[in-house]
Amino acid sequence: MGKEKVNPSDYTIANVKYDTVIKKPGEIAGQQFIVENCEFANIGLFDYINTITIDDCNNCSIFVGPTIGSVVLRNCISCRLMCCSQQFRSRDCKNIEIFLYCATQPAIESCYDLTFGCFSANYKGLEEHFKKANLCVLNNNWTNIYDFTLNDEEQHWTLFSNSVKADDYFSGITCDDELELSFNWMTSVVPKTLGSMPTANGVNGELCLIMVIAGDETHKTALNLIKEMQNETELVLMKTKEFHSVTTESQLMFGVEANQMIIALLYKGRDCVKKSQNIGKGFS
Repeated sequence: MGKEKVNPSDYTIANVKYDTVIKKPGEIAGQQFIVENCEFANIGLFDYINTITIDDCNNCSIFVGPTIGSVVLRNCISCRLMCCSQQFRSRDCKNIEIFLYCATQPAIESCYDLTFGCFSANYKGLEEHFKKANLCVLNNNWTNIYDFTLNDEEQHWTLFSNSVKADDYFSGITCDDELELSFNWMTSVVPKTLGSMPTANGVNGELCLIMVIAGDETHKTALNLIKEMQNETELVLMKTKEFHSVTTESQLMFGVEANQMIIALLYKGRDCVKKSQNIGKGFS
C-alpha cells in the first residue's frame, strides 16, 4: 500500500486579507508549509512542521509551531512573527517584530528595522510538538543574530527591552479555549532568557552559574528550578544550555557517567548566589 498523496493546498495559506486562519494540532503533522501574499491577516499554526516559507506578507501576525528545519521569511513588511525552529532565515524584510526560539544562529540578509525577542508561548500539546521537531526548549540561541549585510553605518536589527510582553503583539490570534493558548512568559514552554541582550548590562548584581545533574530527572528538575526562580523578581535568567558529558574531561569535572545529561543555567541579579543556593536546597 503506497503513501497517501499529499495535497499542497492543505499546507498553504495564500492571499488571505483581513481574516484569521488557524491550523490546529494534527492538521500539519510534520509537513512542509507555505504562507504567501497575505495582508492584515492573523495566522496561527499550532502544530509541528517540517519547514516553512513565509513570503510577501504585509501587516500580518503569524505564529509558527515547532519546525524541524528552517523558518524562512522573505519580502515581508510590518509583520509580527513568533516561531520556533532549528534554523531561522530572513531576507529582504522591513519592520518585523520577531519573538524567536532558534536552536542555531539566526541569520538575516538585506533586512531593516527588525526587532527580536524571546519566544514566549504555550498551548496544549506544544511541549510534545517540540519533542517531535527534535528541539530542546533549553537550547535557545535567539539573541545571537548573524547579519550577512552588516554595515557599520546602519543598524539592521535590535532587541526588545526586557519589559516587552508578547501578549501585546498577538492578541489577534485566537482559537478554541480547549487549546489553552497563552503568550505569557511565565507559562511559556521556552524559558524567557536575556541572552546577549545589551540591556542585560543594566541588571544590577552578580552572576551565578547553576549546574543541574539529576540523572533521568535532570530536564524536569531544571524546568522546576526555573519556575521556582521566577519568584525572585530581582533575578534574571541570562542563558540556558542542555548538553551531554561526551568527553573524559567533562565526566571527571562533573563526576558523571558518559553521555549524562547536564543543564547549565546562568542567572544575574542582586545576591544572586545566596538566593540561588537557598532555592537550590529544595532540589538537593
